[in-house]
Amino acid sequence: MPDVYYQFVPNKIKIQGQPATFFSRPALGDLTEQITSAQLLDEWTRLASDAHVLCMHCGPGLAGLTAAHQVSEGRVALIDSHTVAVEAARRTLNANQAHSVEVLLGDCGQPVRGQVFDHVLALLPKGRAAWQQTILDAAQLLRVDGMFYLAGANRSGIKSAAKYIKRLFGHVNVLGYRGGCRILSASKTSQYSTPSVESADDYYTWRTTKAEVGDKTLVYATKPGLFSWKGLDQGTRLLLETLLAHPLLPDDRVWDIGCGGGPLALLAARQANRGH
Repeated sequence: MPDVYYQFVPNKIKIQGQPATFFSRPALGDLTEQITSAQLLDEWTRLASDAHVLCMHCGPGLAGLTAAHQVSEGRVALIDSHTVAVEAARRTLNANQAHSVEVLLGDCGQPVRGQVFDHVLALLPKGRAAWQQTILDAAQLLRVDGMFYLAGANRSGIKSAAKYIKRLFGHVNVLGYRGGCRILSASKTSQYSTPSVESADDYYTWRTTKAEVGDKTLVYATKPGLFSWKGLDQGTRLLLETLLAHPLLPDDRVWDIGCGGGPLALLAARQANRGH
């Protein structure tokens, strides 16, 4: 039944050697690599009981649960840019009675800018721009001598991320491997200063992109980290060309699923200018 897609499903796992429950949904996709990466974080992170911990790209909340189990007197903040992941993480933490934990919707470390953390844990996000900014944010949010842990799949770019961590922190450690995934760590030394490396193409800055399709010019907002942010992907271009060949009616009501920066909605709004 279609409604099954919207149901959160409980799953069993061990965190810090104890049985735990985490919630998932089909919208989060195949979680195999994310679960493996979270298990590596669970095995290799050592957090003080009064630590202030940040978990970026938290997914269904397993890394946050690892932190919450170790941090009994401190506090833990989880961040994810996926609304379903945020809700799944909240359900995971509630099911396991995790305390002093908050889950935030946001991009990399942006929601907690200005704060200072003793440890930053992160699961490797998709896309070079996103993982570069994750590493930059971790370095800036950590206190001196604070520890950064990053876990992810080889095929998603964790080896390239290791080189970037070494470039920024001055060193990187590979702590462990499993199932095509690895976990990295680095500490922030007193010699750290604001990096001269590029800020992942100015990751948080919105910019406009112009697309020419047929005789139409579409100008829409975009930024690094969004799907196909540098220009139209072929699928979107094909849909736009189809709309030009078979225009909508002026009174049509239109639903644009997975809208991205909105180029399809722009053309649809021009064609269905008396609709919705």
